[in-house]
Amino acid sequence: MMGVVLFTCQGKKPSRVKLRYMTWDSARGLEPERRIIEAFEANHPHIQVKLEPNPQRYEDKILTSMAGGTPPDVFLWWNFPKLVKFGGLVDLTPYLERNPDLSATNYYRNILRYTSIDGKIYGLPKDFTPRVIFYNKALFDEAKIPYPTEDWTWDDFLQIARKLTKGDQYGFCAVPSTYNLQSWVWSNGGDFISPDGTKARGYLDSPQTIEAVKFYADLYLKYKVSPSPSIRASMGGATEMFLTGKLGMMDNGRWPLIRLKKTDLRVGTLLPPHPQGKNLVTVLHASGQVMSSRCKNKEEAWELLKAMSDSFAQRRRAEAGWAIPAMPELVNELGFAKDPLERAFIRAISYATVTPCFMRTADWEEVYDRPISQALERIFLLKADVEETLIETARKIDEKAALKKR
Repeated sequence: MMGVVLFTCQGKKPSRVKLRYMTWDSARGLEPERRIIEAFEANHPHIQVKLEPNPQRYEDKILTSMAGGTPPDVFLWWNFPKLVKFGGLVDLTPYLERNPDLSATNYYRNILRYTSIDGKIYGLPKDFTPRVIFYNKALFDEAKIPYPTEDWTWDDFLQIARKLTKGDQYGFCAVPSTYNLQSWVWSNGGDFISPDGTKARGYLDSPQTIEAVKFYADLYLKYKVSPSPSIRASMGGATEMFLTGKLGMMDNGRWPLIRLKKTDLRVGTLLPPHPQGKNLVTVLHASGQVMSSRCKNKEEAWELLKAMSDSFAQRRRAEAGWAIPAMPELVNELGFAKDPLERAFIRAISYATVTPCFMRTADWEEVYDRPISQALERIFLLKADVEETLIETARKIDEKAALKKR
């Protein structure tokens, strides 16, 4: 057991090291977290952990606490470049290198890439989800459409979506956001910004990106297989539309699966389609347990961080139905790779071969994501020309980035 037991004075009980752990989980999602912490405290009686759930404005609270010098010792995080830039996180690589019972090799390599920068590991994966396609088997049967297979192309996808669309029932729901579009753009050989995260021109305005964005936008603008943003909002969003039989196919992470398993819907999942003659690239949503650089009891905090990320913790979350473990060995043991609804998520991991844009620069949200998202909204809502809009947006982004560097 690591850590040092501190004595206040001779003859008195040893004082306990107090650690704060913060998460954005809430309600039932906190149940496995409490169980994990209870088990940790039982095995580490000299450490007391205060669980601090903050589901609202989580990122703002973390950044404010960092600025004020009072961040939690260990916490859940996703935007690693932002905090690493300000020296807010501890590099966990040395801790892993001298740890006998937990190694970086315990985790999927592609998932660990979402918590690492410049070869240094700043977070241990909590869990993850790729984005896959959910489809309603009943609607496919009604339209006499064979269930799609993993070799399907964009053309196949479009033809299916058109056949599923009738009245207030839609084949798919296209959402104008960078995260929803990343897989489509990457699979077509495009990108939003350069691999080093320094510029948009040559990437956001490339023929490959323009083609992918146009195809995606035309699902709504030209082919009408996707509801308008206003109709989508009035129906409660894509997940609610899918649950109520108003959507034949849905692009999403694993989050709706808990609700779907409690319904009578006959659902299938599979990898997203890819352009003809090109390779599929998927996108992951991943988070990791991190340690604040301001933590005063780093050895004890490391023990807690490990406990929130190890196989015991990941098993608890998986058994509660909240997550896919980030450890291949545990995934195989629990049968995720063979489960009809889960296996698409597992297969998608190996296709997550492109580093997400937010991991390439600490300025992603401010300099890049905001104007790109606004450009996508202009394309969807105002029917702005895709090529002209992306070329102009790339130019303005690079000009703003250049000014920021001065």
